[in-house]
Parts: sequence; structure tokens; C-alpha cells
Amino acid sequence: MMQKKDIPNAICWFRIALIPLVLLFLIPNRISYMLIPYHTSILISGILFTIAMVSDFVDGKIARKYNFVSDLGKFLDPIADKMLVLAVCVAFAGIGTFKNATILVSVVAILLRELMISGLRLSAASHSVAEYSQYSTAEDVHLRGVAAQLLFLATELGYTYFYLVARWLGEG
Repeated sequence: MMQKKDIPNAICWFRIALIPLVLLFLIPNRISYMLIPYHTSILISGILFTIAMVSDFVDGKIARKYNFVSDLGKFLDPIADKMLVLAVCVAFAGIGTFKNATILVSVVAILLRELMISGLRLSAASHSVAEYSQYSTAEDVHLRGVAAQLLFLATELGYTYFYLVARWLGEG
């Protein structure tokens, strides 16, 4: 039987389990297209991604509020976040949603950054250096989640519209 203190970890495992479903509806395939149109498939994938990102916020909030922070959670949560965001970014780059080198360069930069950060964390852990950071990790993950959400919107609404909105936001 699951105890209350295991709820944040269960939510984290749920987030990991959502990744294949997000990709199933995001990446063009015969299974999803036989059942639903392309734009509906992207919309479903975006909704599942949003649920996964909200679950990240919820599991962290529960863990901190009720002091259910565990070593497994400290290890699993960042991995789940990276798996989710990077899988979506690589899928968008791989399916050629944007015929733009900027997107590919951005995805490669995100991948390299994640690999370097993970390497630094592993190195710190092997030298018994405490690296748990409540502050920067949560904001960083949520920012990447918002960026991935913008990719879903760009796919659904069209690149030109996305470009105009991003440019308008950049000028403001």
C-alpha cells in the first residue's frame, strides 16, 4: 500500500509514464493518424505535455509542503523533467516541424547544456558535494516547459504566427 509520503514520487513516475503518450501523439505515425487528424493529435500531445508539466509543479509543492522530500525524489524529479522536455524538443526537431536551423541549433544547445549539467552533478555527487538546489532548478524547468509549450502552439498555429508573436514579445 502506498503511503502519503510516496505521493510525490508516484506523481513523478506518472510524469515519466506520460512521455511515450506525448510522443505517440506528437510524432507522425500510422496509429494516431488512423484514429484522429494531425492537428488534433498535436493538440492531444500538447495537453498531455501540459498535464506532465503541471504534475512537476504539484509533486514538488506536495513534497516541500508536507516534508515528503526523499532521496529518490531528489534524484528522479530532475531526470523526469529532462526526459520530458528533451524528448519533446528532439521530437519537434526530428519531425521537421520547423524548416529552420535556429530550432535545430536551439535543441542541440539545450541537449548539450543538459549533458554538461548532468555531468557536473554526477561529478559533484562522486565527490560527496551537496548540490540540491530548490531555487534555480524549479524555475529553470518551468521555463523550459513554457518554451516547449510555445513549440506546441507554433506547430498548431503555424510558424509565421509564432514568429510574429515572439517578435512582438521581444520588442515589448
